[in-house]
Amino acid sequence: MDPASGKRVSFGLVRMANIEPLYEVALALYRLGAPQGLRIHLCVYHSQFPLLVRSAIEHQLDTALKRHDPKKAFARPDVRERIDRHPEADHLFIVLGTSVTEVGRDHSYSWAVVEPSSLRSLIQLLGRVRRHSLEPCAVPNVHVFRHNLRHFERPGRAAFCRPGYERDEGLFHLDSHDLRPLLDGLDVECLDACPRIAEAPPPLKPQQRLADLEHARTAAEVLRAEPAAAAPAGRRVRASAQSVHRRLNAASWWSEAPQDALTTALLPQQQRFRDDSDAPEVELRLLPNEDGDNCELVEMVDERKRQGREQPWLEVDRAHHKRVPDEEVQGPGIAPWGVTDYLEELQRLAQERGLSLFKCALRFGEVTVPRNAQGWRFHPALGFAKAHV
Repeated sequence: MDPASGKRVSFGLVRMANIEPLYEVALALYRLGAPQGLRIHLCVYHSQFPLLVRSAIEHQLDTALKRHDPKKAFARPDVRERIDRHPEADHLFIVLGTSVTEVGRDHSYSWAVVEPSSLRSLIQLLGRVRRHSLEPCAVPNVHVFRHNLRHFERPGRAAFCRPGYERDEGLFHLDSHDLRPLLDGLDVECLDACPRIAEAPPPLKPQQRLADLEHARTAAEVLRAEPAAAAPAGRRVRASAQSVHRRLNAASWWSEAPQDALTTALLPQQQRFRDDSDAPEVELRLLPNEDGDNCELVEMVDERKRQGREQPWLEVDRAHHKRVPDEEVQGPGIAPWGVTDYLEELQRLAQERGLSLFKCALRFGEVTVPRNAQGWRFHPALGFAKAHV
C-alpha cells in the first residue's frame, strides 16, 4: 500500500525462456490492455538491447527493486510520477524478461510467473522473489507453467534446452516435459537449492527427474570418465585408434598429459563456451545521422576484413531495419516503464561523457543479435528481435 495515495502497488516478474516469444507476448499485452481499475507499467528486459539502453534499464531496476525498506520504492521519481499521474487504484510494475533477470541482480519482486527451462534457473529466479522481505509468506507467490513453449513448438524433441540441460538423444532426453512428474519428490511449495547441491539417492533417473538430469549432465561434462575394462592377463590386445579414444571433457585438462590437453585447441573445439554454429551472430550499431534526428542501423565489419576500409561498418538495408511503430507499444491501461527514446538517452549519455553523438553511439550503441536474412525489429521499449517476412 502506497502511504501517500492509498493505492495498491506490486512489483512482479514474468520470466520467459527465449527472446522471440517474449517479444510477441509484450506486443500482445499492449494490444490487450489492462482490466478496468488496473494500470500496468511494463519493462521488457533481455540481452538484445543497445548497450546504453540496457544499462539504463538495469539502473532503473537496481534502484526500484532494492526493497529492504519498501517505502523507498514509492519515493523513486519514475515510480512516484506514474502512481500520481494515473487514477487507477491498482498499479502493477511488471518486468517481462529472460534469464538475465536471474543471476547477479539484487532485485526483490513481490511475485513471479515462470516459463520453465531448468531446475537451476528456477532456483535462481526464486531467489529474486521477496528477496528483501523478512515477513513470513502465507500464500503462493510464484506460478510455474507445467510446460514451456518449446515443448509445443517442437513435439517429441528436447524442450528443456537453450537454456537447459536436455538433449535430443540418448541419456539426456526426458520421457516427459510435464513439470509435475519431473519435480517428483521435491518440496515444490518451498523449493530451495538443495536438489541442485545434493544428488538424490541412487540410481539417478535423468530421463524422469529434472534434478537427476542436471546432475547427470553436469557429471558427464566435468568429471573424469571411467576407465575401460582391462584386458585379461596374458592376452595381447592390439588397440585401434577408435578403441583408445577417450571422451574429452573438462576433466581432460587435469587428467590428460599436458602435451595432449593443454597445448592444443582440441578441447575448446569439443566444448565450446558458446556454440552458435547453427545461429551465427552479428554485431550492430545504431548510429545517428548528420542532423542527429534519426538513426541508421549498421553492421560492424570483422577486424580481419577491415584492411583498406575507410569505415569499419556496412550500412544495413533500410528494409531490414524494421522500426516497431510507437502505437504498437501502448494500449488501454498499459504503458512502457523505462527508456522509450534511444536518441534521447544517447544525447544524455553523450553530454555526460563529453562525447559527440556519433562517437557515443559507436561506443555504447552496440547490440549483438542472431543473423537474420529478413532483418530485425526494433523499438527502444522492446529491444531487438528477428523480423519475419
